[in-house]
Amino acid sequence: MVSHKNILLESFVFLFMMYPDLAFSHITPNIQQTSYFPLYNNKHLHIRCFNNPSYINNTNNNNDNDDTSSPKTVLFEAGTPFYSTIWGNVLNYMPNYLSNNENGKLIKQYCVYDRYGYGWSDFKGESVRSDEMVNDLQQYLGSIGIDDGIIYVGWSYGGVLAQELAATNPGILDGVVLVDSMDVLDLNDTLIQNIVQGVYSFKILDMIKVTGLTKFYDGYPLPSGYLSESINLDGQLKISNNMVYFGSDFLQSTVFELQVIMDSLGLLKSRIDSLAKGKTLLGDIPLVVLTALENQDEDWMYRQTLLSNYSSNSLHLTTNSSHFVPIGPTFYDIIKSIDNCISLGLK
Repeated sequence: MVSHKNILLESFVFLFMMYPDLAFSHITPNIQQTSYFPLYNNKHLHIRCFNNPSYINNTNNNNDNDDTSSPKTVLFEAGTPFYSTIWGNVLNYMPNYLSNNENGKLIKQYCVYDRYGYGWSDFKGESVRSDEMVNDLQQYLGSIGIDDGIIYVGWSYGGVLAQELAATNPGILDGVVLVDSMDVLDLNDTLIQNIVQGVYSFKILDMIKVTGLTKFYDGYPLPSGYLSESINLDGQLKISNNMVYFGSDFLQSTVFELQVIMDSLGLLKSRIDSLAKGKTLLGDIPLVVLTALENQDEDWMYRQTLLSNYSSNSLHLTTNSSHFVPIGPTFYDIIKSIDNCISLGLK
């Protein structure tokens, strides 16, 4: 016989998985925020945007012909296998930055979203290479009125997607921030080995989750996407994240994405290799590269410096963090990088 306690627990889980408003309820509750679910090719994508009251007040006092006051949207792109919930710390501190910095008043809104099969977005059931993902993303964003003025913040594999969009449709961007981003030199045997191991681990987890044993263990490694009690992040977001973690859609989508990372990097390399002499991948798009200093390979700084050379209008910064900058002690450096990116665009 099913107990009332179990029914209540299942209802609680259902609510967290169905409604992002519950998951984000502790994140700047006084800021107007909306979750959108635009439809494209019969799939919904979850995009959650936070309004900036300072921008509204600022534009009311500006000349309509002043280009510096044109609306900007900051879009946060997570690394594999993370999604909108990973940005909770950054989202919580955005209002303070927006209200106390002149550059912040140029931002109309800031948004997080979930790629296919992650969070509250529909499961696609196949691998989606970077070029297809950014094309689809533009369709989704356009349907909710975001088609220019984007400052694209990409962390880890999210940085590959940011580079892809900047290389193929720079006109919709006002800047790019790469947070400890992957780069084309990741095309090596070590990454291939790690991907194979990752795919195997997620397939095993997907097979044994039906036993229920997975939910009695709190030791899944952070790179797998599980957020343990020790992670410094809002509790509601962690609960929601970990409920999604044990779902087949998430586990299978992670496998699909791992399987396509090498192809996405290969595509990016081909774009770089085909550039005419003297040309850069991102032209003169304002670019800030933020590099984590802890636990990195010996050549990591060199590779990140190469990334900063992808634009003729760039800045390279560092932060005392591990690769997981969004949930690390110096996550505010991401916001500082956004500020620097806006400044580059105003030169």
